[in-house]
Amino acid sequence: MPPDCCKIIDELKSLNAEASSLSGELHVATFPSVMPYLVRSAADMKREHPQLNISIEEKGSMEIIEDIRNNKTHLGFIAIYAKQLREFDGLHFSPMYSGKLVVGTHHLSELAKHPRVSPDQLKEHKLALYRDGFIEDFIKEFTYDHGPLSILFKTNNSEAINMVLRNDIAATIGHDFSFHQNQLWKEGLVKMVEIAGIDQPKMQIGFVQTESKEAAVAAERFAQRFRQAIELDHLKV
Repeated sequence: MPPDCCKIIDELKSLNAEASSLSGELHVATFPSVMPYLVRSAADMKREHPQLNISIEEKGSMEIIEDIRNNKTHLGFIAIYAKQLREFDGLHFSPMYSGKLVVGTHHLSELAKHPRVSPDQLKEHKLALYRDGFIEDFIKEFTYDHGPLSILFKTNNSEAINMVLRNDIAATIGHDFSFHQNQLWKEGLVKMVEIAGIDQPKMQIGFVQTESKEAAVAAERFAQRFRQAIELDHLKV
């Protein structure tokens, strides 16, 4: 066997051994709505790599990016404007989906009667909002261009948002990707309504991690499992 082939085989064996005996710390974070996939992926990883200590969190995308820059998180599943990727020095982003902000509302609400909602119509309805950098930016620009929205409350608890949606207390604004993962949408209790008259910048959804080698193998393996969990669930819908 040629020497180069032997070297490649030895390198592959080394990589397999490294991947099969993962240990240390792995901190993973995601924006709301995909936590079930995160839990499932963490359970699978822990079963295969019992020496790997995994922590998972639900946070807004901007907070996740900041935590990765400060080495508090190794892998994040985020939404990011395409124009912001130019500012990703020292970070690696792997896109998975494109998306946009939409209104989520109870399927029997007044808003649900419309395929899309204008800024003036949106101002007439109460909103419960998740604390997320993208939504905060949207609200600032909307307020500047069209006037203030009727905000019931802001929260970092996604279950609080689901509660107001389920009981038709208020509508919300969020990523269309997030609503596709939401159980209320899958059950037909929530409808997505397009936001008309507002030019939204292109948004990408995917994985972000530092280019540092710390926890790189574990983060990549986790990302693969997380991606597979989402894609398999999409096939069932």
